[in-house]
Amino acid sequence: MRASPHVLVAPDSFKGTFSAEEVATAIAEGVLAADGEADICPLADGGEGTMRTLVSSVGGTTRSVTVSDPLGRPVEADFGLIENGSTAIVENAFRISFSECALNAWYVLGKTPASCVLSRSIARMASSTA
Repeated sequence: MRASPHVLVAPDSFKGTFSAEEVATAIAEGVLAADGEADICPLADGGEGTMRTLVSSVGGTTRSVTVSDPLGRPVEADFGLIENGSTAIVENAFRISFSECALNAWYVLGKTPASCVLSRSIARMASSTA
């Protein structure tokens, strides 16, 4: 009799569709259906989904706030709070679509990267809600 395979399930998110946790759970269900064992360990590469993966892994919480995009338009953005709210995690990739921004917007913003504008907005909101 063969031993059940033991599988480490460590996926990243599927950009714009499923979180790393959702992908890991779906893969683990397949492993279990095939009589295997699965250890779930969602990963992130520093881009979209990183904040949620980090916050989830340490039992933190997420909050949503309205911030300004690189052109000053209001957008919803999430940030994570860990360590009893003493540390905020900001995902710069979230809600910034460079395709929506005209190239000359960089000059309007004084060449400030869009991610810095969003980070400052979220940091201000985090300090006012903590």
